[in-house]
Amino acid sequence: MSWTFVVLALVLFLFAIYIGFLCGQWACEKRVITKRDYWIANFAGAAAVVLLTWVFSLFPLVQFAPIGWLGGFIAGLKMSFGESVGPWRKHDEVFNVNKAHRAAADAGDAEDRRRARRNGAADRQLISVTDDSKGAGKHAKK
Repeated sequence: MSWTFVVLALVLFLFAIYIGFLCGQWACEKRVITKRDYWIANFAGAAAVVLLTWVFSLFPLVQFAPIGWLGGFIAGLKMSFGESVGPWRKHDEVFNVNKAHRAAADAGDAEDRRRARRNGAADRQLISVTDDSKGAGKHAKK
């Protein structure tokens, strides 16, 4: 096996991770609303990878691409879901990351936000952009 084969297989593996991430984001934005939908999407992705690995095992150059796709798909689902669920919740607590996802899981309003996003409603506003009646603060133009 030459080094060019290994490098090309690695590039295809990394590209599959990227494509899987995009597919996971798309699936989460279009189809996944509840925690049940999230787990169904995870298992459907794993089943698709089992089938693709069986098909691609005939082609040595791309036989690891489905595994990369699954990794990207799961990461894309997790990041787009907007809530820490299952083992990801413990992961986020231990490493102290994705605080917004943990807060959404605690508040219980994440499902309503996902449903509104799917229906095309505007997301909640996090900052006020209206001017103050006495001036717009110390940095306002005069």
